[in-house]
Amino acid sequence: MDRKLSRKEKAALQRTQVLNLKEFEEVARFEKRTSKKPAVLFAVLGFLLIAFGMAFQMKDSLASKEAAKIEKRKVSKEVVATPKETALECTLTSLNNADGTDTVYTIDYHFLDKKLTGFTKMFTATATVGAELGPVSIQNYLNAYPAFLNPIEGYQITAVPIVNGVVVTVIVDFDTLDLLKLNPKQQEHFSTSIDYPLDTELSQIQQEMFAAGFQCQ
Repeated sequence: MDRKLSRKEKAALQRTQVLNLKEFEEVARFEKRTSKKPAVLFAVLGFLLIAFGMAFQMKDSLASKEAAKIEKRKVSKEVVATPKETALECTLTSLNNADGTDTVYTIDYHFLDKKLTGFTKMFTATATVGAELGPVSIQNYLNAYPAFLNPIEGYQITAVPIVNGVVVTVIVDFDTLDLLKLNPKQQEHFSTSIDYPLDTELSQIQQEMFAAGFQCQ
């Protein structure tokens, strides 16, 4: 298989061809003055050298075009990777709490290529059956949550009363959220806080959720 010449080698070969042609031209002119037959022979030889140079350039050009076609086919076969969306749902259930409540705390994390893009929190608190402190604690929740109802773009929050309890929902979308506009009050309670910034790795969140006693899937 012929080795493809480098740019430097091709330039050197072309310079040699040009010098050879010039030498033959000089000899041809000299022979022409003394004999027509040698001049004709040298002219033919010069023509052959020129033809050889053109053939070499055509071969190199064809090889370059073929390489370009192969590369184009390779690029066309490459599949553009589509970002993969994944989710991690973690739940912590706590019954018979000291304040007379039962709570279920669920966080649904959303990822793109295993990097955090947003989450939904749902915190449900109900009075434990038979616990004297239960109703009082639920009323305290209902009285406290209005101060946390500070929704902005990218951060939505609701606190809805239910029978003997309350359900608090927080939805965060980091693509539209401006953290500078977020009320600092939201960080005062775990049910309303933002615990991880944008692009936090899924593996980190999963590990820390397990360590905190959450069940994740």
